Amino acid sequence: MQISNLNISITGYKLSYYNFFLTYESGESVIFNSLYRSLLAFNPEETYNLHLGQISEVCKNELIDNHILIPNDWDELTCYEEAFTNANNHSEVLSLAIMPTLACNCACPYCFERKTSAKMDQQTEQDILDWIVQQLPAYKVLSVDWFGGEPLLHKDIIQRMSQQLISKCKEFGVIYTGAITTNGVLMNNQKVIDMFKDCQINNVQITFDGGQSAHDAQKFLNNGRGTYLQLLKNAKLFSESNPNLKLRVRVNVSDANYHTIDALLHDLEPFKNNIVIFFRWVYANGASNWTNYSEREKGNNPYKGIYLLQKSALEKGFAVDDQYDKPQLRFSHCEADSQGFYTIDPLGNLYVCVHEYDAKYAVGNVKQGVLEDKLEDYINFRQTNAFIDQECRQCKLLPMCNGGCRRYRINHKKHLCIDEKQSIELYIDMLYQKSLLNL
Repeated sequence: MQISNLNISITGYKLSYYNFFLTYESGESVIFNSLYRSLLAFNPEETYNLHLGQISEVCKNELIDNHILIPNDWDELTCYEEAFTNANNHSEVLSLAIMPTLACNCACPYCFERKTSAKMDQQTEQDILDWIVQQLPAYKVLSVDWFGGEPLLHKDIIQRMSQQLISKCKEFGVIYTGAITTNGVLMNNQKVIDMFKDCQINNVQITFDGGQSAHDAQKFLNNGRGTYLQLLKNAKLFSESNPNLKLRVRVNVSDANYHTIDALLHDLEPFKNNIVIFFRWVYANGASNWTNYSEREKGNNPYKGIYLLQKSALEKGFAVDDQYDKPQLRFSHCEADSQGFYTIDPLGNLYVCVHEYDAKYAVGNVKQGVLEDKLEDYINFRQTNAFIDQECRQCKLLPMCNGGCRRYRINHKKHLCIDEKQSIELYIDMLYQKSLLNL
């Protein structure tokens, strides 16, 4: 399979700049548009006719409806930039990552977090609730992700705050959504699963690190005991208790576990219909002394390794998620890009990035809001974008990554391209395989 050019001439229309045309040795082809996330597939005969410019009225309408063909006078980049600016300046969602603690029951050697024993006290709880209530009139949705550390170390905090936030949202006519990012170890009884329901936590993410031996060598408790078998039991319990919800399973991929992930998929297969799985490389970070845990398997083409795992999971019938494959216009690289996003640590400090929780990076706190001496940093983060970067402006994948990580751009004075860019033909094939499976 390879990316090739597609030349279509229809009066009044032109090909979108953001099209990719992928052809297969079988003669099939796929057109993917990175701006609108549209994907159209063609059999060999249709592909042949496309190359000849012989396009039926039905095909023409499909190409127009999916923005593969756009009006001649349409300036896509200008329209996209205006929409991006509007979306980033006016959010209807107050999106919060609240950290009840920075402590954790696991001792994963690659973790990016510098663990402390910090735990949220009840006064800070109240201060956070008061601050959120002050913000609510400006938003239509409150989205809370319980984060950490390990948030389930302090279920009482989650319960108390969730119930009060749910009540306040009803009072203000604001939609409430809850999520939790957890290592999953403490999801080990029905009481915890019921707590998720009571707290309207409908998005639950846990983590596996390959097959049992590799996982237990990489994700273990503070006492050194492995967690694999416990996580399997917990995933099964969640799936059986929530038949209408999908458990999000993140697989941290490293040199040590890459070739054991098929064993993990085998063990998860009995409840695969209740799982959405996604794969992420373990990256070096300051907390792990910049140890590179995935250098060999990533190699010079990082997405290829992830693609092969995605393909294997799809073939086994799993629903596979990817950061960039959402079927709608997208105006952020991550949740931190939103005007309404904050991370709140156990002391009530406010951050604009989910990976910054050291107090020196805080832009303010829930008692005082954004501090005057941090206002410049706050505004700089909110206003940083890719549209002053000529290389990004010309990139056909800009609508997917939206310029990449803002913090990286600010800290390093340059952009960081997403792994998919290097292997866009594999990425599009992954999307095509998902479409064939209706996933």
